[in-house]
Amino acid sequence: MGYQGFNGYAGYIGFSVPGHQGNQGHQGVQGSQGSRGFQGEFGDSGGSAIVHLDSIYVTSAGQTSVTFSNLDGDADRFYILKMKIDKNAGSNGTSYDYFLRPNGVTTNLSYVYQFAYRDTSGAQGVTTGTISSATNGIGVNGTSYQMGVITNTVYISAEKSAIRFFNLNGTRFTSNGTVNQYGSFRVTGRWNDTTTNMTSLVIHCMVANGIGVGSEFHLYKIVA
Repeated sequence: MGYQGFNGYAGYIGFSVPGHQGNQGHQGVQGSQGSRGFQGEFGDSGGSAIVHLDSIYVTSAGQTSVTFSNLDGDADRFYILKMKIDKNAGSNGTSYDYFLRPNGVTTNLSYVYQFAYRDTSGAQGVTTGTISSATNGIGVNGTSYQMGVITNTVYISAEKSAIRFFNLNGTRFTSNGTVNQYGSFRVTGRWNDTTTNMTSLVIHCMVANGIGVGSEFHLYKIVA
């Protein structure tokens, strides 16, 4: 029998070459963070807040005065008063003047004021004044026109151990039926009593029942 032929060489094992991995897609842009909400009633990040104490509405008949009672200025320290006064209709030429009276007093008070106005006849002007010894209270403004609407915000530092300021910013609309007048005003008043706690705040009109129906007053304290 002839010899068995040699087995052929085994073929080389082929190399396995993996393909390149695809590039990773770009990450989407993160959306903007929403605005932070207020803390408390009107609080800020430091934890302070404006707390509503009381509101007074004139609904059925004109009033000569309205009063916020049961206050404690030494403990509360800071107040904000927001008010809208509708003049109780009277004849043109009768001046209706409104005043702030801490604890109802009319002594140891002083204030300075600035009033800018323009009316529909084209008249305009700025008036200023200093009342170094007020006898009726700290002026809020007023009008001798038949119709008047006054809006104010008053910032009050109430504790007796510090200077007790009443800083008022306001606007006024008046009309005598022919001419309309628009104005803005600022008042800085001071209660010069350094021994008495502020326990009430009176808004007073020098004409009886001059605080008309539709007037409203809102008092807040600032809590740190």
